[in-house]
Amino acid sequence: MRRFAVVLIFLFAGCAADQISIPDPEFALLQLTRMPDAASHVTGSFPVQYRLHIGNRGTMPITLKNVNVTSVGMGSYDVPSTSRPFNVQIAPGQPAEVDFFVSANVQDPTIIGANGPVTLHGIVTFFIPLQGEFQKSFMLQANEMATQ
Repeated sequence: MRRFAVVLIFLFAGCAADQISIPDPEFALLQLTRMPDAASHVTGSFPVQYRLHIGNRGTMPITLKNVNVTSVGMGSYDVPSTSRPFNVQIAPGQPAEVDFFVSANVQDPTIIGANGPVTLHGIVTFFIPLQGEFQKSFMLQANEMATQ
């Protein structure tokens, strides 16, 4: 009988954890690298660095565990599906930023060159202590350069 009660408690606890809802995190994406003008119309692979801004609009801390990005549609370059692990805790109501590199490929140079706009689809994995892991996605255009 005790085993049944323990199983029942875990079952209810698991169901309660699934019902915890938090506001969707806020995302912004900034491209940090720029191709030199002399090389912006060539084909091949090159590294691109991005900065992902994440705003925790919830009331509990979340931990960023993984970012997966891939380009969609026609853009200045292609980004194959790329995952980067993280372990960044984001306090309630606070932002966080992470930088990461991906390998980009230019197969057919456009008139704008490799510094033109690219749309990225991202799937971001988070962890909440009481709920476990959850994923949120974004679709953002990465064509802005950081101003230092």
